[in-house]
Amino acid sequence: MSFWSNLQAAKAADASRYLEALAYTIEGAPLSDPDPSLYANQAQLMQRLSWVHSAIGRAAESTASLAEFEVFQLEGADRTQIDNHPFEDLLLHPNPYQFRSRFEFIEATVGYLKLSGNCYIWANALSPETPPGELWLLRPDRVRAVPDSQKFVRGYVYTIQGRSVPFEADEIVHLKMFHPLNDHYGLSAIESISIASELDFKQSSMRATSSTRTTPSRPAP
Repeated sequence: MSFWSNLQAAKAADASRYLEALAYTIEGAPLSDPDPSLYANQAQLMQRLSWVHSAIGRAAESTASLAEFEVFQLEGADRTQIDNHPFEDLLLHPNPYQFRSRFEFIEATVGYLKLSGNCYIWANALSPETPPGELWLLRPDRVRAVPDSQKFVRGYVYTIQGRSVPFEADEIVHLKMFHPLNDHYGLSAIESISIASELDFKQSSMRATSSTRTTPSRPAP
């Protein structure tokens, strides 16, 4: 065996050991991190603090407004634009119930990503022989990755009201932001500033309470 072949074999073995090390303690079971309550707390911060809502809303709306998609066919160094590609048409009408337009779909995609650090898109193929015909967004707090020592992620589990629905790994597009301490989930900006956000909310509540107590009541006429 040549030096290069030995190097490639060693590299493949190292990669396999790395994947196995990531999943060996929990392989085949949904990861419990992140805590579902974490997403709920982040969503409540968006509801209660105007600056959090404004920041996420502006990022989501501006991305949805400016997003332009072009599909190209690559042939060596040349590329040819493909007009009316099926993926472009799919984005215009992602699914019949959840979103009415590409704008709403992209807005929600960016919103989930900014709020939780994760966004899960179910690419639903209407039959095994056809490409995805629908795109559905799954709430991040309801989705768990199932690790695998060979493929890194075996699939995903969506849980709602005690019922769990499994998805194959190729059915879910998992968008995530960089997380320095987690291999499977992303880190949102809201999570990293959640303590400051909660403190801001508490201080606002205390000021409102103090103002109510110090405001003299008017005597009845």
